[in-house]
Amino acid sequence: SEDGSGNISDATIASFYHKDSRDREASDARREGESEEWNDDSLLNEGRSSARQSQETTAGVRSESLFAFSINTRGKIQKVKYGQTLARRILSRPGTATSCAPDERGLVLARVKYLLEHPEMLPEFQRMSANDECASVWCRIGRWCTLQGASILHIMIVGHAGGAAVGGLVATNVSFWAPMPGFWGSVGYWWYVPATVAYPILVPILIGFGLVSLLPLEVLRRYRKKWAEISAEMNVDFWANTDEEVREY
Repeated sequence: SEDGSGNISDATIASFYHKDSRDREASDARREGESEEWNDDSLLNEGRSSARQSQETTAGVRSESLFAFSINTRGKIQKVKYGQTLARRILSRPGTATSCAPDERGLVLARVKYLLEHPEMLPEFQRMSANDECASVWCRIGRWCTLQGASILHIMIVGHAGGAAVGGLVATNVSFWAPMPGFWGSVGYWWYVPATVAYPILVPILIGFGLVSLLPLEVLRRYRKKWAEISAEMNVDFWANTDEEVREY
């Protein structure tokens, strides 16, 4: 809901996976003016100081105002855009644009309601496989994953693979004058050969660099498997506990 000025700070949202330092009630109370000593600057300072307290993150769901959420997250809020083109995804911040089409609003709200009523279904917090972004994405498209983490891993895969390919291309196409091996080299003969022949040590280096480029790919594969398992479990329980009206979507 919006106030008369067009500000959406009074909107009510659902948030997932909270740190022990979050203080929703205190933020809401100050937002309503119950403490005249607090202003916008002191609220921001309070948010920063509380964030430096306990950093343990626990699985849970809560309904809170957008203002309280912004205070507890120190104003770091990113809006994800769904159904975006490749050009838009490339130009956007990692994790804020995806080609996945969003589900209908009624189905999204049904998933949010389900998590509010069944918070025990949220898996234990894990930075990549189970976090607040994963829960938000699941509510939006029915798939449990972190768009930001997947985007970063994709960038790493492309960067490492591109670097290995360029390095191999340069090493095999750039040639040097180098002493010939054996007797002919001892008497002063030189030959013009590729860098990998002149300096054989480059071969294992390039191979090692290529293998390193596969590490992000393997990490992404493992997390995709984990995300798929959580998605299946969440969706099965969601559809088993939802209303007939929701099943029509």
